[in-house]
Amino acid sequence: MEELEDELQLLRAVVEESSTLKAVVLQLREANKKQVLATNRAQKFRDEAKEINRRQNEFLVVLVHELRNPLAPIGMAASLLESTPNTTPQLIKIQEIISRQVKHMGRLLDDLKEVAHITSGAVTVLPEPILLVDVLQEAIDIVQWRLDGRRQTLHVDLPDAPVVLDGDQVRLNQVFSNLLINASKFTPDDGNITITATLAKKHVQVAIKDDGMGIEAGLLPHLFELFTQGPRSATCAEGGLGVGLNVVRNLVRMHHGEVEVFSNGAGQGSTFTVTLPLSAERHAALLFRQQPKLA
Repeated sequence: MEELEDELQLLRAVVEESSTLKAVVLQLREANKKQVLATNRAQKFRDEAKEINRRQNEFLVVLVHELRNPLAPIGMAASLLESTPNTTPQLIKIQEIISRQVKHMGRLLDDLKEVAHITSGAVTVLPEPILLVDVLQEAIDIVQWRLDGRRQTLHVDLPDAPVVLDGDQVRLNQVFSNLLINASKFTPDDGNITITATLAKKHVQVAIKDDGMGIEAGLLPHLFELFTQGPRSATCAEGGLGVGLNVVRNLVRMHHGEVEVFSNGAGQGSTFTVTLPLSAERHAALLFRQQPKLA
């Protein structure tokens, strides 16, 4: 009799364990089903986001193209005004305003097009051995007219020895010209901008410092995000779309570098620092080339 009761208890335990296992299996099946549904939803959201991004890029490209169409004849008309016989001082001033705004609009359109190309993966860098001084000289040449127009003084301090990078000169010109334009934009007339390059182990750090409007602490972490705009004031004559610094960050990262910004706050100026790796090889033709002095 006792043996029968023991067998019955064992049988009950087996049944209970079986029921528990079935319940666990049902729970696992339900959890797996929910996971599959969640995965499918996540994939759907990714596909939708990808499609939205594609349409955004297409829209930006079309927008740039359509806005350039009227911009070209406006620029040509401005140049014709300059060559008009018996031009009055007032007409010359109007021509200068139009030309300046055409250049500004062209720059904004270039930034929009670049954002579309970068986010779609259409932009590549073609690295080759280049001198930092050549990159900076071309960037300075691009923005010199802007600095002269606002009587801003540019100071340059580079190492005596040539600094060789493995980079795409066109893209790095774009990086530093964007940063210089940004510095000029937020620096008042008669202000100062300084470019300083410092060697640090296998990298070079290029700092662009201004004594302009500065940046509030709350904006600093978001400054390189797309469509984030810096401060506006009466001293900042130009607006922006908030894409230039995003382009800078993307191009610098494509060179395996980083860009950072620092400011003590409003009215305290700002410093943008670009860190780029030095060339891993010695390039005699570049290392022993006489290095020009930048003003």
